[in-house]
Amino acid sequence: MSFGLVPPDQWGLDHRKIGRRRRTWLLDDTPFPQIVARLAREVELLQLNCEAGKKTKIGFHRWRATLKADPDTVDLWHNGRGGYRAQYYLEPETGERANRLALDRLSNIVAAQIEQDQHRRHHWPRAQVSLLHPAVRLWVYQGLWLRHPAPEDQALRVERWQSHASSAVRDVRKLVRWGGLAPRETRIRMIGQWLRDADRKPDAGPPKPKRPQRISDYGFV
Repeated sequence: MSFGLVPPDQWGLDHRKIGRRRRTWLLDDTPFPQIVARLAREVELLQLNCEAGKKTKIGFHRWRATLKADPDTVDLWHNGRGGYRAQYYLEPETGERANRLALDRLSNIVAAQIEQDQHRRHHWPRAQVSLLHPAVRLWVYQGLWLRHPAPEDQALRVERWQSHASSAVRDVRKLVRWGGLAPRETRIRMIGQWLRDADRKPDAGPPKPKRPQRISDYGFV
């Protein structure tokens, strides 16, 4: 698998908001596989929960695992020029390969931690159908910074994303605004495939078919 680094002049991190040290860290040439390797060494399961479907997903449910790692590692993952979003920026298909590589490295670790937990392991026979499905996606945990960002969170300006900031479509403007955030987060979510309530079988299609292109175009999904 080949991954890349976004050219520094295209990954606009504002040193006035995040500081020189952090900006240098995020613009360093750390390759995506190395970021994933860091995650694999550090990751710790915080929460396993089942989410009921709403709106178009009524009658479905899915499982989500919330993972914790060192904040510098999660920073590289979400905000670095070699990180998860950066791979989608380079090409949607590259982003999808990045998602698969990370899941290949993390899924067994997360499964082992669930099975070793005396409470969570009882849910694993059902949860693994959702969390080990090929349609599983990873994403940064969307904490308070999403709705109430601090000034230092509003530090990433990518021209391609910002070119859509005046879109007539409200949802696009929202994604661009969120795409410009570079939060200091410690958590990542593993989001499982939707399962039918009736028989607990996986949904046939991907949960968000336009997800790869949206991350590439807007920086968020």
